[in-house]
Amino acid sequence: MKKKLLALLMAMAMLLSLAACGGSAASAPAASGTDTSSAAENSAPVQDEETVDVDEEEAEASNVAEASVEEPEEEATEMDFTAANAAMDFSGYKEMLKSLTTSLPITEEDVTLSYFFGFEGSTLNYIPSGTMDGHQVWTWLRENTGVNVELKVVDKTQETDQFNLMIASGDYADIIPAYDYSAGLEAAVEEDIMLDLTDIIEENMPNYWTIVHSDQNLLSKVLDADMFVGIYAIKDQMANPSGQGAFIRMDWLEDLDMEVPQTYDELTEVLRAFKTEKGATEALALPNTVNVNNGVLMGGFGSLAELSTNGMGVDFGASFYQEDGKVIYGATAEGTHKYLSWLHKLYEEGLISMDNMQAREMNPFSDYNAGMAANGTNGYMFNMQPFGGMYSGMSEDPNCNWWPVQDVAETAGQTIPFFEEVSLIDMTAVALTTACEDAEIALQFLDYGYSYEGSLLYNFGFQKGSGHEVETWDFDENGEPLFDGDAIKQVAESTNIASGVISTKDLAGVVFDKRLSFEFEEREMSCFDAWSTNKTTDGILGSKTVLTSEEATDASGLYSDILTYVATSALQFINGDKDVDGADWDEYVKNIEGMGIAELTEIIQGAYDRANA
Repeated sequence: MKKKLLALLMAMAMLLSLAACGGSAASAPAASGTDTSSAAENSAPVQDEETVDVDEEEAEASNVAEASVEEPEEEATEMDFTAANAAMDFSGYKEMLKSLTTSLPITEEDVTLSYFFGFEGSTLNYIPSGTMDGHQVWTWLRENTGVNVELKVVDKTQETDQFNLMIASGDYADIIPAYDYSAGLEAAVEEDIMLDLTDIIEENMPNYWTIVHSDQNLLSKVLDADMFVGIYAIKDQMANPSGQGAFIRMDWLEDLDMEVPQTYDELTEVLRAFKTEKGATEALALPNTVNVNNGVLMGGFGSLAELSTNGMGVDFGASFYQEDGKVIYGATAEGTHKYLSWLHKLYEEGLISMDNMQAREMNPFSDYNAGMAANGTNGYMFNMQPFGGMYSGMSEDPNCNWWPVQDVAETAGQTIPFFEEVSLIDMTAVALTTACEDAEIALQFLDYGYSYEGSLLYNFGFQKGSGHEVETWDFDENGEPLFDGDAIKQVAESTNIASGVISTKDLAGVVFDKRLSFEFEEREMSCFDAWSTNKTTDGILGSKTVLTSEEATDASGLYSDILTYVATSALQFINGDKDVDGADWDEYVKNIEGMGIAELTEIIQGAYDRANA
């Protein structure tokens, strides 16, 4: 089993190089209307002869659409796709994306831009010369855009430390990952680290400008304190489930003639049966965050809280929620009390393992996830689509069937108000620093990733038949770009997929949300329905609730000690060192009140009120 498991994990790890980061926090056939008249013969992805004939009318339509974008009517202020996108109808939005173009080369001048980013070090071993400079996509970009990008690549594991050293030195790269600056983008502008691009972005990034102004919700999410600072990766649709959800051993459930649990009581009975009848030594695989993102597992008790320092840290949206406009701190709420009491009962019955839980990160490939899921240790777990479903194929048990299921609540059909927002933002963003002397050219270069042609290159690499060393995709029968499964397998036999397909995944641009769909089957796509069952966003603070830099400093100072105390206490409540149903709980709440939780809540309330004024 170990060899089989390792092979599958390696395959999925290579896919992660493409899928994960579009890098977060994640959001159309080669555009024959794209103007690349000045590009070299060895061009970006192009259609083959059969496709070109079919798409001549589309090309003309694209040119017409482009003209309308370049000369908008002054009175046209309606966000064309706000309502449709919210209703998950992305057809019009996707057609608009196909019309966006960038004329190459971007500049005839000698322009060099430096770009700092982290990348998986092992991948570099598969690239000619062993450096990112030898990557075929970066080579093509230099030859065809006219911009020489000087890459400052560090190992992903050292990115934070190296970024902080760069900031401390004052020797900034021109382009940097926006969210590596922990104090926030507004603070980065105030401290003369990042540029406020508001006055120059419309003229120099027409594709990006068109996209973000096509949807009011999208526009609100790319603004940083009413400025354009970060340039965000944006999806072409919401096609794949994001966040996390539950998977169950459906084969065990069927063998036991039991229904999918919808309540905590039903889940408890299922876990007991998994232990006694199926030999699960840890029926519920709880992660080291104690609860799961977006209120999963915990939200059915009516509260949302961060209960571990292994969680989101200073993401106050993970610790606070609202009811009728009133902001509530979740770690002392009655719902959290019920949740910890329930976990304590599971612990006493041997249905969860404290040791495994504290060691289990949300890494889908770790032994605490993949290994235990494959060998029958667990019967109920949490993970990120599509990895949970992949565990079925890793098991020696031919009947192993990990299947996505809905979240549980106190009563069947109960609404859980902590579902994550549907957003076209893929939470990767780059920013220009104050060291960038060619900001206009830099923006024009970045805007290529928002053209249809550029987005194909960034997401899929080079099209089959285009004459490049590694070609990995083609259009399907419906004219949609799709990785070619056979080509991907051939690449994987000799190289890492990321080294042959794309090195610019952190360079923003449009992210195709179905680009790995050749790997998806019914199990993976079922995550959408299962994880959204009975879920709403009614209780979350929302992404518009943003603290000012001063508020963030004050809030972080208060929150650090509170979270440390909460995390320690949560473990003690679960293992019984503290009586969760007795006086210890009351003392816990009183102690948190004495640590300034009222002041912290007032800060979050102010930010929430400001966002919803």
